[in-house]
Formats: sequence, C-alpha cells, structure tokens
Amino acid sequence: VDKRYNIKIDILGGIEIKQLTPLYKSLYILYLKHPEGIALKELFEYRNEVVGIYEDITGKYGDDEALQSINKMITSQQPESKFSQIKSRINTILATQLGEPLASFYQIDGNRGDPFKIDIPKELIDIRF
Repeated sequence: VDKRYNIKIDILGGIEIKQLTPLYKSLYILYLKHPEGIALKELFEYRNEVVGIYEDITGKYGDDEALQSINKMITSQQPESKFSQIKSRINTILATQLGEPLASFYQIDGNRGDPFKIDIPKELIDIRF
C-alpha cells in the first residue's frame, strides 16, 4: 500500500487493485495492518482506525454519511451489519483481477466467531503511509 493508499500486488508484473471503493479499501487496509486477524465481534474496536484510513483516502473529514456506512460495515449486530456483504465484494474483486487460486492468498477469510484475516505472510506486507 503506497502513500496514496493504492493497493499493489507485486506479482505478475505488479497488479494494482483499482476497483475498491474508499470504504472497501479502508476495510481491506485495516486487515492488512492486522495480519493476526480481527474477529467480527471485535471489529468495532477498530472504528477510529478505519475512519482515519477512510478520511485519509478520501480527504473528507467528519462526513456523517461515510461514518454511518463505516458503522454499518464494522458492527456485528444483525441485520445492520454489512461486513459479510462488503467482505464478499472485496473478495470477488480480488478474484476477478487476480484469478484463482492466486486470489485466495489475498482475500479476507475466516469463520464467524473466529478472527478474519488475509493469509499473506507478514513480511510480504508493505504499508508506506
């Protein structure tokens, strides 16, 4: 992840994942920053970090609509939670751009109740912001 929050995968000539919205990118970067994983029930504890990433990506600070979308994304309360839907969309975008089975290494994966994580070895993650 470079200083402009572009997500690049240095394989196959360096693929940039361009189709992620700022909201989706914020969640994905959060999981890259926490390779140990984050369980859905704990995700709300990372709210300020997600908000900070989102605001830095968009340059919009204190946007009420964005804050509501973030809250829905990181809540574990059903039916309000949008986490599964957003995680699925991120994973679909990765599968489309990278193809299988390569995409499986870069997708957010896990089971409800357990930490969700991206199975990239920590030493291969380079975040430059």
